[in-house]
Amino acid sequence: MEVSSSSTEHLRVAVHAPAGAAPEDNPVLIAFLPEGQDNPAGLWNEASWDVGRTTRHAQVLIGPGGVELGPGTYRVRVRVTEGIETPVMDAGELVVT
Repeated sequence: MEVSSSSTEHLRVAVHAPAGAAPEDNPVLIAFLPEGQDNPAGLWNEASWDVGRTTRHAQVLIGPGGVELGPGTYRVRVRVTEGIETPVMDAGELVVT
């Protein structure tokens, strides 16, 4: 995905779960890791859920008024806390121009 640093919009990431699971009942965080950084510690941002009939997305507002990212390439990670499990999922690359 590519966005302008002057754009303000929700970055949405699909979250897949087993049948009967409801990840949207749990806290979700999204991190943006600059190129060359593998550890998301200190980079987590509170996110919210956008739940449709058949889809679940974690989302966070990026840009002015939200999580401001300078121009560059970022790896996006999503973390859902569910009981003793805290899966961290790679959600692809974000390019900010």
